[in-house]
Amino acid sequence: MILICRTSADEHAVGCDYAIAEVSVDLLLRIAELVKHAAAADAEIPAFNTLSCWDVSLDYLDDVPVEWEEWLAAQEHDGWAELPFPYDCNSSSDEPDGLHIRLGRTECDQMHVSNHGVFWSALIKYTSQRIETPNFPKLSPLEKLALTGE
Repeated sequence: MILICRTSADEHAVGCDYAIAEVSVDLLLRIAELVKHAAAADAEIPAFNTLSCWDVSLDYLDDVPVEWEEWLAAQEHDGWAELPFPYDCNSSSDEPDGLHIRLGRTECDQMHVSNHGVFWSALIKYTSQRIETPNFPKLSPLEKLALTGE
């Protein structure tokens, strides 16, 4: 399953307007593991806020095809949505042409886990502009079963 969302990049940002998550068994297991650690830390440490990790990153996109943009604009929410189009990060274009994705360049990518949810952040490369995703959706037991086979 491929999920996409708009990031918190503002009109002054130089890209990385979208984030792509390839939801895999490995990602779901990593999130579940980190949620357990965050809950344990929250129970033991009154001032606990967020557990942040460097080892789980997303693809950030500067540009998407026009049909993706129109589909995203028609969504009723600004959170994550399942992408109904094929996604191949190797089909990236260097110039915005309205037909291909254009990969963004980030650094300091992190996944953050707390009792309030899971989200990602990064810095747009060569800037001090920080971007964040909305909270990752909680998958239903049926969706988890379909992805993990458990």
